Amino acid sequence: MPPVESLKALVSHMMTEQTDEDGEDLVCGLFDASRAHFNVEAERELHANLPEEMAEDGFCPRLKRTMYG
Repeated sequence: MPPVESLKALVSHMMTEQTDEDGEDLVCGLFDASRAHFNVEAERELHANLPEEMAEDGFCPRLKRTMYG
């Protein structure tokens, strides 16, 4: 995420100008790359432990996607 001051300056500029040199509306996209890994397919075999209330004997879940942490 950009610093708040940079984001404020960008939004202020967009609201002041509103269009580019060709008369097209300005569009702003903001992406948080620090969250990009949250829903990635697992490249290796990953297994997890279930909470006691969900655990079953002889059952070990395999993750299809990676988990944060």
